[in-house]
Amino acid sequence: MSLENDRSQPVRVLDAETEHTVKNHLAVIVGFCELLLADTPPEDTRHADVQEINRAARELMFIFKRDSHR
Repeated sequence: MSLENDRSQPVRVLDAETEHTVKNHLAVIVGFCELLLADTPPEDTRHADVQEINRAARELMFIFKRDSHR
């Protein structure tokens, strides 16, 4: 098997228990982001920071979901 073929294969780094734990933590992060966004006016400089944290956590959740179907 060539190195080129190795790179095209999905990499499973996390075991199922670790993946489950990470997903749970991401759900908590997203939940708190939603609460903070509801309580923080858009003109507050922290609002954009919380939006970015929320976006990053949701993107990682999507990656886990996508990769679990492979």
